[in-house]
Amino acid sequence: MRLIESRIDQIDSPDDDIDLLTKHVDAQPFLSVHTTFDVASDAIAFAGRMLEAAAPFAKDLRVLASWHGEFADEDLDVEVGLLGGVITDELKIDDQRTLKPHGLPAADVVSTVRVGSPDVTHGVYAAVGRWIVANNAKIAGPVRELIMQWPAPGIAPVVEVQFPIA
Repeated sequence: MRLIESRIDQIDSPDDDIDLLTKHVDAQPFLSVHTTFDVASDAIAFAGRMLEAAAPFAKDLRVLASWHGEFADEDLDVEVGLLGGVITDELKIDDQRTLKPHGLPAADVVSTVRVGSPDVTHGVYAAVGRWIVANNAKIAGPVRELIMQWPAPGIAPVVEVQFPIA
């Protein structure tokens, strides 16, 4: 129900409160796995398990999800992993998923920050989509979501959303 309410609110809201910027993101090491999740809460739980598994090896790790396919609420096709660490070997997270070293390619991106639960993501995506159309840009790769602040009781998640553009 909250998802439906937030989508109705988004239709009635202008993009004025969403700050967008373009920037270049350098290539970086990325320990990740390309997988699917039934729903977003499964992906978030997996990201928490990744951080727990990697904690003994590195600090200041950040979770990045690179969304493949269409934006959906179910059957999520995502590459999810860790940035910022020094782990260069495989890291088994559960019986089905092992993180492996990959490179996150460099990209020019249009970026914004989302504060709050994932059910408001579509408003950010819509604003970026309108920017892309208005600026004759093209999406040049999977959308990236970098968790800047992990959610906790009383603390909203902060996520940088990056759309690679050409």
